[in-house]
Amino acid sequence: MQIKKSLRKIIYSNPLANSLYKKYRIYRYDKVELQSVVIYANSFCNAECSFCDVPKVSEEDGTASGIARPLLGAPLYMSTELFEQIISDRLVNSGKPKFINFLMTEPLLSKNLAEMLRIAKNNGHTTKVTTNGYLLSKRAEEIASYVDYLQISIDALQPLHDKIRGKGFFERAINGLKEIKKISDYSAPTNQDNNLKFLISNELNLTKQFGVKNYE
Repeated sequence: MQIKKSLRKIIYSNPLANSLYKKYRIYRYDKVELQSVVIYANSFCNAECSFCDVPKVSEEDGTASGIARPLLGAPLYMSTELFEQIISDRLVNSGKPKFINFLMTEPLLSKNLAEMLRIAKNNGHTTKVTTNGYLLSKRAEEIASYVDYLQISIDALQPLHDKIRGKGFFERAINGLKEIKKISDYSAPTNQDNNLKFLISNELNLTKQFGVKNYE
C-alpha cells in the first residue's frame, strides 16, 4: 500500500507522467460500461456503529480502513458541482442508465441530497438511498420524488439496535418508516443475518406494519 502511494505521488507530481497516466486510464477503461455508481455524499456520520470503519477514521494519524479509506482527507460534503461532474463523466453518461446509490456515509446529513437526486433522475438514472433512518422523518418529503429505492438499516429490536448504532436510532428509524409510508410505497430495511428471522416473526413485523417487501 505504501509503495502504491509513493508511486502515485511521483506520477501526480510530474506533469508528463501524470498526462501519460491519464491517457493510459482512458485507454484501459475505454470499453468498460458501468452498471452502478456508489456516492459518498459526505465524509462523516451521526451514528457510532460498532461494526463500521467510519468512526475509526483518524485524520490526525492519517489512518483509515475498509470502506472508510476514501474518507481520509475528504471534504465534509460532496458539492453539487462535483456530483454534476460525476454524472456528466463519459463512464457514467454513456450506455444504459446507471444505478446511482447514495450509500456513504449517511446521505441524509447532506443538505444538497435532494438536488443531487434530482440531477441523477433528470439524467435518466435509477436512484437509491441507504440510510440509518435517523433523519428520515425530517427529509422524507424533500427526497421522496427522486428516490426509486430506499434502504433503511434496522439491525434488531430497540435495545440491541441502539446498542449497535446509538441511543434513539431505533425509534427514529421506525418513525422515518411511518413517515415515508405516508408519501410513497417503498422501504427496504437491511438486517444482520442473525436477527432477520427474529425481526420478521416477532413484534417488529415490518411486512405487516409498513408493507416492507424486501429484506437483505
